[in-house]
Amino acid sequence: MFMKKIVTLVMIMLLAVTFVFSAAACSIDTGTGGPDKPDVKPEENPDAEVHLTVGTLGKSAEQSVMQEWINAFQKKNPEVSIKITKNMSGMAEIINWTSAGELPDIVWTAGDQHSPYSGTGYFQDLSDESKFPGNEEFFSDFYDALIDSTHYSSSDEGIWFVPRDYNRLVIYINETAFEQAGVAVPSNDWTWETFLKTCDDLMKAGVKKAIEWKKWRPVYATMLANYGGEYLDEEGNFALDSDEAKACYEFYEEFYDTRTGYAISGEGASFKAYSGELSSAVPMIVDVRPQLPDYVQTAYSRQWSLTARAFPNFVQKDGSAGKVGTGCSGYGITKACTDETKREWAWKFLKWCMSEEGYDTVAYLGNIVPAITTMRESGAWTEYTYGGITVDYEAFIADNTEDIFLNYYNALPNSKHDTFVRMTDDFWNKVGVNSFATAVSEFKKQFESYMNQ
Repeated sequence: MFMKKIVTLVMIMLLAVTFVFSAAACSIDTGTGGPDKPDVKPEENPDAEVHLTVGTLGKSAEQSVMQEWINAFQKKNPEVSIKITKNMSGMAEIINWTSAGELPDIVWTAGDQHSPYSGTGYFQDLSDESKFPGNEEFFSDFYDALIDSTHYSSSDEGIWFVPRDYNRLVIYINETAFEQAGVAVPSNDWTWETFLKTCDDLMKAGVKKAIEWKKWRPVYATMLANYGGEYLDEEGNFALDSDEAKACYEFYEEFYDTRTGYAISGEGASFKAYSGELSSAVPMIVDVRPQLPDYVQTAYSRQWSLTARAFPNFVQKDGSAGKVGTGCSGYGITKACTDETKREWAWKFLKWCMSEEGYDTVAYLGNIVPAITTMRESGAWTEYTYGGITVDYEAFIADNTEDIFLNYYNALPNSKHDTFVRMTDDFWNKVGVNSFATAVSEFKKQFESYMNQ
């Protein structure tokens, strides 16, 4: 009996040791944003005198960024308490929040979505020096394309939110599938011709499709600009019935052809589905930096190598650089933040978030390229890794192409923006269904009828 107890005790000890080593193996730090990183939990400031509320996008990654900022700022400023009280799926929800008397002091915004709300008084104008001191110097460090996006119309000079990130379109690449196909991974200075040849080489090697090409407004705006087309002229007149727009439409017809086209549409599922079979692989996808953590986590779990490249340079007829859609998200101070002390702290908080210290605080999450030019090639964001995977940061700030402003509807009255954007969606959804002549004729009739209402 005594020996049995000893054996049992030894077995228990061995199991305990095994558990300790197993647990240690599971918690190895694999980089600045490895698999061991937990969700960011709220931390309270129980003795705070000033209380601010925040509304943010409902995605967990978005909430983690804001909560990390809140926790760090509260530690530096114990007299302030900041709490996320609202989560949204889209900016239209602020209308209901306002009606219910629940509009937070600070709200997430998107550069290409805010204009109907900024133009109707939901946000405060951050260019007002009397309320937001130091704004001119602060905003001077932001990329021009991002500051352009803070205005709600082509004639507006207000700044209605603080841009958070610099989001250029890039091409994410499955390096493992490229190697398997025997195709070289391109450099950041690749041209559109090189991109098309890469697609062709991948298709000849037997992939399902070369790229997952999102049916997404920033991508459509980018390609339309590269072909020399535009939706509206400077006066807000319909301008899509042009040879340049036709060429872009016909490019999409060929690109999405189910039999011979290089592209498949989607939201990331095909790109992430790689499991070693080249015949089912889609080795590239067009997207932006905020999606990096999602892609790198998939690559890590499925054991393939990920990188990114700048959007290909669609060299213009005059030899100038091609265009790339560049946008941002950010945060506005709402009309609900009327108390002078609260407004002062809301402004301090946002300025701190978009500072070098603020950006370095959330860099380990991996989803932000700083909106300020002084951190273009510096700061912790350039060192992000996950599970030992490091993606070339230069792809996200490469100067091979020219940033373009995505708010192509700003020449229209503010109240017309949302509907016009939906009209452009309907137009592009007709690719492969209707000819360009039919699609553009219907769009023009719909547009002119709407503008006469």
